[in-house]
Amino acid sequence: MNREITIQQKNKRIFSLEFRTTGKHLIKSSNDTTAEIVQHVKTHCWTVAYWDLNNDGFHLVFVGDRPFKTNLFIFLWLAQTGQKFLDNQYLKQ
Repeated sequence: MNREITIQQKNKRIFSLEFRTTGKHLIKSSNDTTAEIVQHVKTHCWTVAYWDLNNDGFHLVFVGDRPFKTNLFIFLWLAQTGQKFLDNQYLKQ
């Protein structure tokens, strides 16, 4: 991916699930991963799904079966809301 894109920071948390973006790359193997949905439990959290960027825009990647172990209604709402937000960020640049 040759295109540089800057993502506005955004967080939306519903109960224990959160959509969040960051200015830094979340995964060492990818330079374009800057948004994720995480599951919070007490003082810890882990990635449930994350967005990668390619020439067509952002696409959501599941981490194993973690999304299916969450509240699916909340997960899907966050995934849809996050996708719309990221698509708008991609189209602005």
